[in-house]
Amino acid sequence: MIESLLGVSYHPGHVWRLMGQLGWNPQRPVRRAAEGDDETFATWIAERWPRLEETPDGGGRSSASRTSPASR
Repeated sequence: MIESLLGVSYHPGHVWRLMGQLGWNPQRPVRRAAEGDDETFATWIAERWPRLEETPDGGGRSSASRTSPASR
C-alpha cells in the first residue's frame, strides 16, 4: 500500500519501526465479525470443520523429495 500510494517500498520490519516512530501502533482485527451468527458458526464448527481436517489418505503427508526414503 505504501508503495502504491507513495512510490517507495520498505522492508516489512522497517515499516513497523517507522510506524512506532510516528507514534502509531498496529491494530489487529477483532476475533469474530460483528454481524456473525453464533448458531450458524457453531453448526459449521461441529459439522463442517472435522471434515476439512481429515486427510484423503487417512494418514500424514508424504514427501515428494528425492532424498526421502519413501520416493526411492
